[in-house]
Amino acid sequence: MSDNGSEKKDHEKPVVPIEQVFDILPLHGTIDPGDSQTLQFSFYGHENSDNAVEAVCQVEGGPKYKIQLRGQAALVQYSFDKHFIDFGEVHYDQTAVAEIELFNEGRIPLDYSTMSTSDGSKPQPGELTVTPVEMGQIPPFSSRKLIIRYYPGVPAKFDKLFKVQVAHFEPDVIQVVGEGVFPRIKLDLPRYGDQDGLYAGFLTEAHQALNIEEPGCAPLSGRSKPSKPSSKYSESVLNTSFPSEDLLECEAERLMVKKFAESIIVAPQALEPVRGKKRKPKAHLADYFLDFGHVVAGNTCSQTLNVTNNGFFPVSFSVDRSVIVGSGFFLGLDRVRQLPPGETLSFNVTFDPKSIEQGVHSAIVPFNIIGGPIFSLRMQAHVTMPDLFVSSDTLDFGDVKCGECCIITIQLFNNNQVPCSWTSRPSSAAKKKKERMIPMYRRKQVAKMEKEAPQEFQLIPSSGHLLPGQRKNVQVKFMPLEETRYIQKIPIRMAQSTRRIIMTVMGHGMEPKLDFNMGHVSFDPILPHSLGDEKEVVVSNPCPFAVEMYSLEFDKQYLQEEEILRGTSGYNEQGMLLLPPRPAGEKLPEEIVRAYEPDPTSVPTLEPDESLEQGTEADPANDRDSQGVGTPGIGGQRTEPVPDMAPSVTGPGGRTSAGVTSRISSTGSALGQIEEDGDKTTGRV
Repeated sequence: MSDNGSEKKDHEKPVVPIEQVFDILPLHGTIDPGDSQTLQFSFYGHENSDNAVEAVCQVEGGPKYKIQLRGQAALVQYSFDKHFIDFGEVHYDQTAVAEIELFNEGRIPLDYSTMSTSDGSKPQPGELTVTPVEMGQIPPFSSRKLIIRYYPGVPAKFDKLFKVQVAHFEPDVIQVVGEGVFPRIKLDLPRYGDQDGLYAGFLTEAHQALNIEEPGCAPLSGRSKPSKPSSKYSESVLNTSFPSEDLLECEAERLMVKKFAESIIVAPQALEPVRGKKRKPKAHLADYFLDFGHVVAGNTCSQTLNVTNNGFFPVSFSVDRSVIVGSGFFLGLDRVRQLPPGETLSFNVTFDPKSIEQGVHSAIVPFNIIGGPIFSLRMQAHVTMPDLFVSSDTLDFGDVKCGECCIITIQLFNNNQVPCSWTSRPSSAAKKKKERMIPMYRRKQVAKMEKEAPQEFQLIPSSGHLLPGQRKNVQVKFMPLEETRYIQKIPIRMAQSTRRIIMTVMGHGMEPKLDFNMGHVSFDPILPHSLGDEKEVVVSNPCPFAVEMYSLEFDKQYLQEEEILRGTSGYNEQGMLLLPPRPAGEKLPEEIVRAYEPDPTSVPTLEPDESLEQGTEADPANDRDSQGVGTPGIGGQRTEPVPDMAPSVTGPGGRTSAGVTSRISSTGSALGQIEEDGDKTTGRV
């Protein structure tokens, strides 16, 4: 059966006559002695045929010559592994290389030609080269690799085409796309605006190029062929994971580098010598600006910055810190190698104004990106010292009675750009120098005595803190302790500043005095149970103000007032209490008497007196918080200041008088009062 089947197949296959397969021209002829003749053998291929015959050349009257003829025929079959090449993101100043492979899938040799005009050498910017450039032949069932090289030259997207001619068919078109990019980094700082407005112009051009309608929602324009990004990081960029401001800055930087690259192509520049080596010129991007603001001399300021790789490749860069040596600025960053895309690195920038004069100081640090552009970090700091302006540095309190105080209000103004802490207390260094040779127990005694001793001149408050542009009212209190002329200089020291404000204060203390016409009273001898004897003593007042005198042994009102003052709270560390000035012959203020809750077993309280209702009223312009005068509540609780308790004598320039009450002394009116200088009174003893 197999033989029948084979015979059937042989009958089905068409038989081609031999003359339609092979042909010989000429078929016969005559050759003269010494001549030659050329014979032409032709083979006509038929689809998928394999033929072999033997041609016999017979010479009349001579031998026969046999020639073996063999021929095969097949279709031309070939294929490319790809017709589309996507380089993705490549360095714009480096040559991108890719390969395609041409396969000969037939049984006959395959002729091809790249149809390229280049000579296969290094491509020029924007030029595509294919090697090998000459025509070639590919054996049956073999392949040949074609190498494609492209040099972008500028940071931009590219889309190129080239053709490959295979046999007699129409040329095959190969498309090459990609994008020229450059390594880049960014700092989380604002840009330094140039005076010519070049960077602003690039931002405007970038906005137009990106065609952003709404912030953060317009992706970069895609390529003509691929719809899928070539890398994960580029996909994050296309999905606008960056804010629109970052996209604008990236596009502006690309335009700056593109303009620089185009200028290099048109007019090549010579290599730049850098540290003894020659380096090709690089593009310069817009600088970043770091402002430390106002820095107090002696303070060290530090800021943490973030540098991010916002490019497509791992980036390496270096910082030239040698240019800022001795400027007071220091960068905690030197060299960084292979920072991955999207990663952020933190570093510190420190400014130490030690041994630096006051004023504005700046420094520029270049950042060199390996294989990329250059930008600089501009740093600036204004070295200054805290300073204050005082409304008046000379105060004259005039005449003030002992037992009373006079208060003048001045104003401190911080006219600098840094906070200022000030104090009028003695410095700790002066105290240590003074107490160096004093034993410890003696130091405690001296410190206790100094704490309890009242001061003639005092600032209220004695220290404070002012913000830039802030003002504060400060009271200067003068409380004389004896009748003398006082002149004193009060230094106001400012923290972290070598400058001091010296206030000159002066005043005259007046002490109440009485003159008696006799210092010793001698009575004549008298009999028991007699009427006794009397002596007349004349008391005169040499002072320019009224003086009140009383007897500690016979004055009951004195005891009542002493009891009330003992139960009053609000005394300071020196045991002093500020009250309105008390004229001679007047009683205690009504508020003090009213706030006192007497013990039933104690001395009876004072009855209201009409003189209290006719007392002087308080000056509403002087509020208690600014003057430091307040009235404590009952039982140690703080209450609102009582208006009648405000100082009653007020002069120009914020001058205020107040009476001073001590825990161990008070006033009374048992013997009466003596008016101004020259007045006399007579008493009987």
